[in-house]
Amino acid sequence: MMRNSRSYREEAWTLLSQNYWSMFLLFLFYTLVAGAASYMTGPDFSIFDILMLLLIPLDFGYTWCVLDFSRQKEISVKDIVEPYLTLNTFLKTIAVSLVMTIFLILWTLLLIIPGIIKSFSYAMVPYILKDQPDVKVLDAITQSRKLMDGNKWRLFKLMFSFIGWILLIPLTLGFAIFWVGPYLEVAISRFYDDIKEKYMRDQEFYQNF
Repeated sequence: MMRNSRSYREEAWTLLSQNYWSMFLLFLFYTLVAGAASYMTGPDFSIFDILMLLLIPLDFGYTWCVLDFSRQKEISVKDIVEPYLTLNTFLKTIAVSLVMTIFLILWTLLLIIPGIIKSFSYAMVPYILKDQPDVKVLDAITQSRKLMDGNKWRLFKLMFSFIGWILLIPLTLGFAIFWVGPYLEVAISRFYDDIKEKYMRDQEFYQNF
């Protein structure tokens, strides 16, 4: 049975209610570093654009920490630098991000809508790299497409269900982001684990058929 957006939100709410401050510190660190890098980046290509490229693994590290949190594992701010600890992982996160960007640009050149749809197809790539560190770049993208087959609309509905919370962010002068951000991201992590489990069950069924 397919779960609905509300069930993912409820799971995320429960997890955050039990241990919010570890996620708060993680999110604060991530936003401060990413925000500082964005502020330094100028309109023309410069050393700061290279800095933005080097910060791509930080995005993956943050997502991996959120996934661990959603699985009720202990996390700390230092875990966010995991992608930097090995050269292979560091390069792979940058490579897969650049390949996805190129693919999305090419799809968007056709029409805006196909580009948006493909962005949902590739949404699970960071999570796949967490669970399968040795996966190849194109294989990770392919696996994400397979996982999201029939689930793109479900992910859109899940993200759209946070619209009320997102509207609170400007009304609270931005402070609500420190709850809304982790809330949404933990919910998406629960979504990933759910569709991955279903996909693996289906694969096992067809292999034994």
